[in-house]
Amino acid sequence: MNGDNPDKIYGLWNSQGTIGKNYGYSEKEKYRGTFQVNVDYKSHHFFAGAEYLNKVERAFTINPVNLWNKMRGFTNFHLKELDMENPQLDQLASDNIIYYYRKYDEVAQFDFDNNLRQKLGLPVDGLDFILTDSYDMISNTIDYYDKNGEMQSMIVPENLFTLDMFSPTELLNDGNYIVNAQGYDYSGNKLKGKQSENGFFDNYLVDAYRPTYFSVYLGDNFKWEKLDISLGLRIDNFNANQPVLKDPFLLYPARTVDETSNLSGDPVNHPGNMGSDYVVYVDNVASPTFITGYRNEYTWYDADGVEIQDPTVLDAGSGISPLLQDPQQVSVNSKVFEDYKAITSFLPQINLNRQTKYGDIYFNLNSYSQNPVAYHTFRPDQYYFIFNVPGVVDNPSLKPIKIYKANIGIRPRIYKTLFADVSYLHVFIKNYNYMETLIGAYPRDYVTILNNEELIQTKNFTVSINYFSPKSSGIAAGSSLTKTFISDEDRAFMNISDVVWNTHITYQTGRFVFSGSKALRAIFKNSGIGLYHQHRAGMKLSNASVFLNSTMTNQTMNYSYSPDIDLVNIRIEKGFSLPRSGMTVSVYLRIENLFNKQNLFYINPETGIPDDDGYLSSPQWQNNINSTTNPDTYRMLYQYKLMNPDYYDTPRIIRAGLIVKM
Repeated sequence: MNGDNPDKIYGLWNSQGTIGKNYGYSEKEKYRGTFQVNVDYKSHHFFAGAEYLNKVERAFTINPVNLWNKMRGFTNFHLKELDMENPQLDQLASDNIIYYYRKYDEVAQFDFDNNLRQKLGLPVDGLDFILTDSYDMISNTIDYYDKNGEMQSMIVPENLFTLDMFSPTELLNDGNYIVNAQGYDYSGNKLKGKQSENGFFDNYLVDAYRPTYFSVYLGDNFKWEKLDISLGLRIDNFNANQPVLKDPFLLYPARTVDETSNLSGDPVNHPGNMGSDYVVYVDNVASPTFITGYRNEYTWYDADGVEIQDPTVLDAGSGISPLLQDPQQVSVNSKVFEDYKAITSFLPQINLNRQTKYGDIYFNLNSYSQNPVAYHTFRPDQYYFIFNVPGVVDNPSLKPIKIYKANIGIRPRIYKTLFADVSYLHVFIKNYNYMETLIGAYPRDYVTILNNEELIQTKNFTVSINYFSPKSSGIAAGSSLTKTFISDEDRAFMNISDVVWNTHITYQTGRFVFSGSKALRAIFKNSGIGLYHQHRAGMKLSNASVFLNSTMTNQTMNYSYSPDIDLVNIRIEKGFSLPRSGMTVSVYLRIENLFNKQNLFYINPETGIPDDDGYLSSPQWQNNINSTTNPDTYRMLYQYKLMNPDYYDTPRIIRAGLIVKM
């Protein structure tokens, strides 16, 4: 029927005809203005500028499977019972036959059903049983059973079913969305103007995302004796312009230490180290009798004020229970939200370079910010339907990520055009995004995205050596080795390669003329060839299960790192001059992964290969496998499912091109 999906094949692969995606559309507006001024005074090159950015982002999606199934379920829902109080005697039957009409239940009638009956010209409170799936969009007919059970057919207007026949609550479907809208109404119409921030709790509409970004910057480039200096400061200001939760752990207001002087009529003595704004937790939300603990932001304490790591110890049998201001509250309202506090970032820029006859000494401090890009909009509907919303809940309070890079090094000349470079790079990352389950959130735990308040740091030591020919022809070569140091705690957020080694060697003939035939000189004149190699050490594997079968857990970590990656590329180029036209033409051939090496980004921690998780060969799962309809087919399809192209780097790629310069 409409809206039904066929069963998956062995739970692994979608069958033909499966509806895999929702229908939807979105719109993004950007309003941007920039200003910059440059002033030169003596040896100074001053610059200053500003940038303003305002965005409006909106999106609308429909789940077609839910749409059809709920439409079918909403229709006739109020006619499920029989009117047992009013028996009917069948006058035409030879025997005394008693039958009952359907019973009209006004309270149980959905808006969709009400609107459908009005469109069909049927009584809203009638007993006609409408067959929604009989609707024929070509002949514009639909069938229904009248109150006596007789099949009837009627001609209807074109496009009988429309979204505006549903109420917003029916389309929201308690968080199992039929329609998901932001910046649109639930019929898909674009909302005009800015909506009330907490309007959802009145009209179920969610405003578009409207962040603003403003920055000013200034700087100076100058030379002092033998030191080249560039100084600058950028000030970024980001405002998401949307409500955020006052406390991510509370969707209902709770009482703090300062607001709790007695409990159940008895005085309360809080531990001396508890702040006045710490949230109080009790044994039971509905009828609290004693305090089980406290919380300050993300730090938990037991009833004695001792810090704890596991908040579940505060569960006295009724869940982790905050002392609510209103224990009778049953849904989220606007009281738990506050305005987003704009974030200002100060981002210094310092570049120093000291030139000597033996080489350069340099220091760079560069910093920048990155505004939130995912799971960062205010979705009050997710909080309102918190018990049913699957997956990740958006966090509208996300802050911009700040990155600071300090690099110091020396670049000595070894011999003529042979240079070395030894540098140390320290990277600091503030407010890095990561996924977290908020254990102890009320009324239930949920998964969201948070900013890591602690600094994530990486330390990189790089040694390189480079040579280039002083002429337009000749050899150029270089090699650099970077070793990165990162703590195990920070690696949980950023899993990066520890060692990266890059090497290249190129040769350009230029206009070099060598002995030989004119043909050979013509072939090799203005030609070049380059060979490039990169080696990257493997990255630490996660011990999270990747088995397709949900029962496969606790895998053995036989392998801790993915394999190293080695990539060799080559580029060959030949240039031509066309004197009369003034043009130059270059043709090139570039081959990536020259030796077609199978480089792997991931291997299974148990088996050491990317396309085997150990399930099919494990003795403990053979009975499960053999109980399938066709074990051989199941094994084949399971093996195909493991073949993830994202685990493999690119194979050999050959590119040819032509470059024309006028």
